[in-house]
Amino acid sequence: MTEDNKRPFRTVYDIAKGRTLIIHLSDDELEERRVRAAEMKPLEIRGIRDGLLRDHVDSIGAIRWDAMPPGEKAQWRAYRQALLDIPQSAGFPHDIWWPTPPGDVT
Repeated sequence: MTEDNKRPFRTVYDIAKGRTLIIHLSDDELEERRVRAAEMKPLEIRGIRDGLLRDHVDSIGAIRWDAMPPGEKAQWRAYRQALLDIPQSAGFPHDIWWPTPPGDVT
C-alpha cells in the first residue's frame, strides 16, 4: 500500500466528465474545497438571477412595454426588483426565494 493510499479519500462526482472519482484529500484540502465551493455559491445564484432578468425582463421591448397596461407594468417592476433584491435577502446564498414572473413568460 502506497503512502497516498493511506490518506483519507473522498468520492467525488465529476459532472463535466460524468463519472465518479475516488480522490485522496487531506482534511485541509477538503476544507479548502468546501471554502472554494461556498465562495462560488453567490456567483452561481447571481448568474441564475441575471439570466432571469435578461430572459424575462430585459427582453420586453419598448413597443410591448408601451402597450402594456399600467397594472401589468407594476407587476413586472415588482418582479424585477425582487430579482435584484435576492443578494440582500436573509437566506442568501443558500436559502433563496425565487419570485414568480407575472403572466405568461413564454
